[in-house]
Amino acid sequence: MISAVQNTEPRDHRFLTVLAIFLVVVVFLMTWYSIRESRSDSFQLLAEQGRAFTESLAQASQNAITSETFYDHLIRLRYSDLVVTLMDMDINELTDRDWASFALTHDLLGAYEYDTSVQLTGGATVRGGRLRPPVYVEAEVDSLFAEPEMRFVLLLDEGEAPGQMVHYYLELTSQLDRVVVLAADALYYTDALVATGISQLAQAMAREPGVEYIVYQTAEGIVFASRRVDDLSSIENDPFLTQALDADSIVERIYERQGNRILELVRPFSTVQSKFGLFRVGLSLERYYAVSRGFDQQMIILSAVLVVLLLVALAYLRGRRKRYEMKEKYERQALRRERLSEMGNLAAGVAHEIRNPLNTISIAAQRLAKEFAPESGREQYEAFTTQIRTETKRLNEIITRFLALARAEKRHTRTVELGPFLEEVGGLLRVEGDRIGISVSFEAGSDIVIKADPDRLKEVFLNLFNNTKEALSGRPGKFIVVAHREGERIIIAVTDDGPGIPGRLHDRIFAPYYTSKEAGTGLGLTTVQRIISDLGGDVHLDEQYDKGARFVITIGGQ
Repeated sequence: MISAVQNTEPRDHRFLTVLAIFLVVVVFLMTWYSIRESRSDSFQLLAEQGRAFTESLAQASQNAITSETFYDHLIRLRYSDLVVTLMDMDINELTDRDWASFALTHDLLGAYEYDTSVQLTGGATVRGGRLRPPVYVEAEVDSLFAEPEMRFVLLLDEGEAPGQMVHYYLELTSQLDRVVVLAADALYYTDALVATGISQLAQAMAREPGVEYIVYQTAEGIVFASRRVDDLSSIENDPFLTQALDADSIVERIYERQGNRILELVRPFSTVQSKFGLFRVGLSLERYYAVSRGFDQQMIILSAVLVVLLLVALAYLRGRRKRYEMKEKYERQALRRERLSEMGNLAAGVAHEIRNPLNTISIAAQRLAKEFAPESGREQYEAFTTQIRTETKRLNEIITRFLALARAEKRHTRTVELGPFLEEVGGLLRVEGDRIGISVSFEAGSDIVIKADPDRLKEVFLNLFNNTKEALSGRPGKFIVVAHREGERIIIAVTDDGPGIPGRLHDRIFAPYYTSKEAGTGLGLTTVQRIISDLGGDVHLDEQYDKGARFVITIGGQ
């Protein structure tokens, strides 16, 4: 039974090892999956935010362009109303003073009249320094006469003074015989465009954390950008941008720019007032990677802590099982010693009673053989008396071995150097081995010292050799003993190349009086186990060995 429990220990150890490896792999896979999913979810969230940002920018730009168009419409309506007012005053009768008064009344820089030959026929300048409109304005006057269906033109020009902006409004009269030109300060108009224009909007949105750039780009080039983007590729030289022109939604990509990884979102954009092109928004991935690294580190630390806790739990369970097995082992040993002690007490009395009749039988058989020899059948008579003496001697030996096993003998332990000791035992066994064809080999590492009774330790190897001899049944074979140190323990492996021990007998071989041999007593392996146990060691059958029988003895070293 002790051997059976001991042989389960390697299997339990392997099971716990496999379980620990399995749990570590599971934790590793869970960590890897969590990190991958977290990165994917974080990137998708960043991309969704980027798409929402880009769409908001496009809508805001659309509104800004619409606002600019609305400003132009309001300005045109104001100037058109002024022209109507001017025409109601009978423009042919107006003097220069009248023109100046009109301009001052309506907060203009000047008001002018041109005939079909593009000659200035009337008007006055009240502010701004120019005596008449610039040449390019007069060229537009000529264009209106040439293409009367245009009816009006609104021009924006820089004034004479630094920072001044001037509107020139040109309208062809209903008689198509003259063009009225109004000049007005346009600084408020340009300020409004700056405040609400698309370029200003892009500049403001580009100041958001993580926004690298905002660009509106057409096939002709960059219309506006939030900052210097000279290194950005043109549409015709970038296949991704070329495909984005045909996309019906926002597309995205990741690429390297100035040593940084950028998430770029691209949206096709066009209005009635602007050319078809692309909005390109670049978002920095630095914060995304920083957050991902932080999460990765947290997951790795958490996984490491979990693995450590699992290993500690497994170690605790293994230690608890080991303590339970040791407790069972010690209880069985104590029970066995108690049983052997009781058997010893019983055997001491029984053996005395048995030995007296055996001695009497043996003496009687000797006297019969010497003093009462028959005249006929003498040989048969001597054979019977010899058999009687032999069997009584065998019974006496069995009783002696039984007493040696059952009673607690005094130990005479001393320090034993295992190498020389095994060589001495090997010398004794080689004589018998050479006689019956068994090769005997003993091998021990240097400086292996144990505390033992040499005579009883020698009995261990004698019993194991007898087992091998009986298993081989007269056939040649090998008996090999190898000893080595493992830390504080001494491991002695005793191997033979006999038929081995069937699996069904593994749990019974150390039981007293159990034997599968006709002439066996069933006390050999029990005696071996008793001696090794008294030394504080352990012996078990190596069930994995399939080339014979191997017994492994473990003893504490010195």
